[in-house]
Amino acid sequence: MKFAIAAAVIASAVLTEARLSMQSVGTKTPKSSKRSKGKSGKCGKSSKRGKDKCDDADYSSIYTMTNQPINEILVYSRNTCNGALAFETAVATNGTGSILSGSNGDGVDLPAPIDDPLASTGSIITASDCLLAVNAGSDDISTFHIVSPAEIELVDTYSSDGDFPVSLAEREGLVYVLNAGENGSMQGFHLTPETCELTPIEQDPIELDQGNVTPSDPAFFPASPAQIGFTLTSL
Repeated sequence: MKFAIAAAVIASAVLTEARLSMQSVGTKTPKSSKRSKGKSGKCGKSSKRGKDKCDDADYSSIYTMTNQPINEILVYSRNTCNGALAFETAVATNGTGSILSGSNGDGVDLPAPIDDPLASTGSIITASDCLLAVNAGSDDISTFHIVSPAEIELVDTYSSDGDFPVSLAEREGLVYVLNAGENGSMQGFHLTPETCELTPIEQDPIELDQGNVTPSDPAFFPASPAQIGFTLTSL
């Protein structure tokens, strides 16, 4: 089997202006977590009379990104039995967020999108026990180690080798980032799953040759590329 990578010029729905992306990962809760771990881990069974049937459920995680000047990942634990969310912590990415903006080519400023600041899909993703997020304002990628459903630890930040990164994709240890600013580009990395570190592949960024399609930096969102991803193809 082999994988092909593609960039799509489409906008996507997001949560709110301050919370761009949502990703769920099924990590189980260690003893150090704030959430209790049940004996059965199954919904509908309780270990003690009077307890809620979901008290002993396992927990996964939900992550959102603030995309603010001091960019942060917001961590929520999720009860896998009833879906209830509980805010756990906010962890800085050591990068900065930003909002797509631009002009119409005649020097007239156009408003930034209110409900979709990056106009993209995949600005935050999980891969194994790693969490990856873009920092559009500082042109880099942050990686985190997922310690538990209630905790992540920043590993490092890595240059996206382009302007205004908006989308990430991962498959079998290969990570690609889509840069929407200026001429537009894609850059690849190798992900080490044990450490969540990124190493650039031995290739220069692939230019998208957007040219005058994006009249300003950052790019004007209706014309900017919005998503990068893999398609599965046969040999």
